[in-house]
Amino acid sequence: MIEPTEAWVHVIVGDVSWEHLAGTVQHRIAPNGLVALLDGRAISSISDFYSRIETSVPLIRGFGGNLDALVDLIRTFGWADHAGKQHVLVWYRPETMLIQAPDAFRKVLDVIVGVSKELLVGEELDPTFNPDDREDWISTRLELVFVMQDKASATRLVDILSRLSSDWADEFRTLDIPVSLEEATAWVRVTGA
Repeated sequence: MIEPTEAWVHVIVGDVSWEHLAGTVQHRIAPNGLVALLDGRAISSISDFYSRIETSVPLIRGFGGNLDALVDLIRTFGWADHAGKQHVLVWYRPETMLIQAPDAFRKVLDVIVGVSKELLVGEELDPTFNPDDREDWISTRLELVFVMQDKASATRLVDILSRLSSDWADEFRTLDIPVSLEEATAWVRVTGA
């Protein structure tokens, strides 16, 4: 089994402009993969989120606008020619939804992080899962980057992200998620964003 030994979920705190981020993230994080940029400044509800995520993830049109459809949408990062590559989903300024729709925000995050773990390690506890069966599954890394303005919101987000809900208990050996919390200045220096 693949064990994710380093964080693929990153919370960046500090001042990074949307324009600068959008212009550099592809080349620095996922040069051969897909990049989805989600501008969260205007996402204050679940319907706002569904509307924005469909246009941000360049893989599916006709998104169903519910949590099951979100699972399918995130899984597309590991389909066909996209399988086995490194991709990135950047959610810029998710604080608005975190503050205005916290329950919906937690559900959405649980799906995004859970499916990204599934793409990386497979369905570990499924007795029929064979990680060597490349017809069934190819490990795909979906980096999740959340760019936050203030330290308090970023710390709160790390707490939410660091453990999946029990909904995933039948798929993974552990529900713990490795999350990095990084200052924007350090992250910008490493990524060029």
